[in-house]
Amino acid sequence: RAREILKNRVHAVCWGWIEYSDTYPDSPRRRTECAFTIGIRNISHVPQVEIGFLSHNKHNGMDDNCMHPAREWDSETNQPKDRT
Repeated sequence: RAREILKNRVHAVCWGWIEYSDTYPDSPRRRTECAFTIGIRNISHVPQVEIGFLSHNKHNGMDDNCMHPAREWDSETNQPKDRT
């Protein structure tokens, strides 16, 4: 796929999120989201390529700047609470 990216035939996008709890008592659940495109280009004077990462504004954020809120956590079961 790297050659396809290099020739701009396909785009490689990586995205994800992490949710976690602080160690401070009574602090809310935290969420961080990230998304970026992976770019590859030739370096003309050497037989190598350069790999870069271009972040997306819409899907990069923390807590209130995320696309989705952090799920509530059940500390007894150590699992997310149902959203019903």
